[in-house]
Amino acid sequence: MSTQLNYQNFIKELSDNLKSINQKVLLVAVSKTKPLRDILGLYSLGQRDFGENYAQELRDKIKATTKHQDDISWHYIGQIQQNKIKYFEGGAQGEHKLARGFKPFNTYSNHYIAQPDFRSAISNFLNDELSKINEYSNELEERTPYKKLT
Repeated sequence: MSTQLNYQNFIKELSDNLKSINQKVLLVAVSKTKPLRDILGLYSLGQRDFGENYAQELRDKIKATTKHQDDISWHYIGQIQQNKIKYFEGGAQGEHKLARGFKPFNTYSNHYIAQPDFRSAISNFLNDELSKINEYSNELEERTPYKKLT
């Protein structure tokens, strides 16, 4: 049986079982020791969340995959060794950052939008979104395990 068919059968069986007990799950495909072609193969079948427990491999796989797949999500699995922290790619998504000892922070980027109507629409959306982002940032700040300085 092909990998594609195995994956599709697994997803169908998992989905059917979860529906029968009224549950949902996030399926994270562990990429440990797997080559990029295997990851992209699963991506082509609909898999979007991948996990890696080697810091250097996570860094390299994020760089290799996010160039073309902007909806892929990477999760660091396990505890990071002190001497490997320099390799950790802080862009891995998810609230698990708090559990792994990282404090999330807001980032910013600037872009020039040449079309005025499009620029206005984007600006309106971002202004509406800003309050939600700030609210979420405050919520995460409350949950951080780090000591608050006064």
